[in-house]
Amino acid sequence: MKAIILAAGQGKRLRTQGPKLPKCLVKIEQTTPLEILLNQLEKFNAESITIVVGYKSNLIIEKINSLGLDIDIVVNEQYNEDTNIYSLRLALEKELAPFTLFEADCVFSDQSFNKISSQSLTENSVWFTCGQFNNNQSGGIIKVSDSGTVEDIKIVDCFDNKYLKYMKMIGVLKVGINELESYFQYIVKYSDKNKKQYYHQPWIDNIENFKSFSVDLPSNQVFSFNTIDEYNKMLSFFKG
Repeated sequence: MKAIILAAGQGKRLRTQGPKLPKCLVKIEQTTPLEILLNQLEKFNAESITIVVGYKSNLIIEKINSLGLDIDIVVNEQYNEDTNIYSLRLALEKELAPFTLFEADCVFSDQSFNKISSQSLTENSVWFTCGQFNNNQSGGIIKVSDSGTVEDIKIVDCFDNKYLKYMKMIGVLKVGINELESYFQYIVKYSDKNKKQYYHQPWIDNIENFKSFSVDLPSNQVFSFNTIDEYNKMLSFFKG
């Protein structure tokens, strides 16, 4: 598995309520989301790891150096202007190869991570989800066809009954060899026009050009946190 970790963001919603740290460095018991992810990547024999940093990058770099791991660090100097599409572009410009992308504010149980890792053995592109989309959620959602391929992806502000057949996306994407080159070309084209976009957008707009599948992870064992309530829910799992 070639892993790309996007960790350049400021996490503004969490910063207004809690610690002014990059989200990947907030405390979970005696560790951090970044350390949990890096340990899992090492355990499951990641071929290489690239991390894109921006906001308070010095703190993340210090943490990586303290762990003594061989990680390629890319600095996104334009993180203030970027949502995350430009961060992914910078990582892919270093080396264009099939990869699994991880958003740095996502935390996984070992069971869930094992399921992610198993997909690295296939050539398929895969979006990962965490259960059916419900009225307490917002963000990325996916609809899968009867044949098992992803037929629609959206980023939404709130739940609507028309999304009843959609699954909630979690911040992991595996891009296989067949989609790699064209997806990268779209990433460059889109980020040249506007960096305030998600890396999902080229795929959303050109979904007919990409074949991908969806793999669902246990919703109670994967966490993405933008608020104090979501952070506390994650803490409860790891304390348990």
